[in-house]
Amino acid sequence: MVNTIREFLIALSQNKPQEAFNMLHPNFKGVRLYDEVILLSKSSIVEYLNTHKTLNYKVTDIQKFTNYLIVDGVKNDVLITTKIKLKDNLINQVYETVRLVDKKRVKCIIAYDGSTFSGYQKQPTAITVQGELEKALSSTLHEKIIIYGSGRTDKGVHAYNQVIHFDTTSTIPRDKMRMVVSKHLTKAIQIKESSDVHETFHSRFDILSKEYVYHINLDSYDIVKRNQEWYPGVFDLSLFKKELLTLVGEHDFLAFTKTTDKTTIRTILDIRFETQGNVLLIYIKGNGFLRYMIRNMIGYAMNIAQNKSNFTLLEIIDKLDNSLINDIAPAGGLYMNEVKYYD
Repeated sequence: MVNTIREFLIALSQNKPQEAFNMLHPNFKGVRLYDEVILLSKSSIVEYLNTHKTLNYKVTDIQKFTNYLIVDGVKNDVLITTKIKLKDNLINQVYETVRLVDKKRVKCIIAYDGSTFSGYQKQPTAITVQGELEKALSSTLHEKIIIYGSGRTDKGVHAYNQVIHFDTTSTIPRDKMRMVVSKHLTKAIQIKESSDVHETFHSRFDILSKEYVYHINLDSYDIVKRNQEWYPGVFDLSLFKKELLTLVGEHDFLAFTKTTDKTTIRTILDIRFETQGNVLLIYIKGNGFLRYMIRNMIGYAMNIAQNKSNFTLLEIIDKLDNSLINDIAPAGGLYMNEVKYYD
């Protein structure tokens, strides 16, 4: 396999894509180059190679792990490290990054109260989770820090275990770094864990699955928790659960999102329910989620359970029409719960 990988990389660098393609898995997920170019298909790889000169590339070291290889090399005089993920002993995904010479990559698990922010993603004129974290990290570590998250939560959505990573020259022990940075953070954000990871780790691109949890108050409206849960009123709980469970599996979720510029096919791996006192917890695990997808799923299932809809969830999916859903579940009930990564 090591020789195969070496041949694959050299074939690409010498603009011989057809030789390289023989080593790709049928469900190949693409190449992310060190200069942030993303090539998701064989045709895009060919187009890229046809518009670039033959690359000066040399493999200097290959390390083999259970499900991936780490390859060090020099490309056009740039030191790069490449993570090559394998599936069925074929190449499934390629991720390049500039080798960190004087820096380390740090992974953090964070929690936050989304009701105090205008969402996760940094915005020029709004208070966001990313903005506050970057400001606190940059101030503490005395260098410009840019963080990358496992996903973007909307305004009002919370997180128990969001994952971020960033690169730093700091040598502060990671357990102490977490405590020192926390002193500069708003009380609405908590850094729960921090650790060094390999430079090819990416909090977004290495994800195996994500799990969210939605909180519904089954008893009454609680004004104190109005930004942490949803009280929808009386509904058929059995029908509500039954409808949501029909979504387990692979579907085209176009009807449940406003995102239309990328593929809208996603796989729901599991949906489970738990009751704690008067609160229903709905755990939804998938290989990825579209914007508003979970809140639309919850909201429309509630319409069905309150006899306000003429369609089932699967019938809505089949229509592939994102103008049919108007009653979205409130953001305050949704929490990023867990992110799992490939080994």
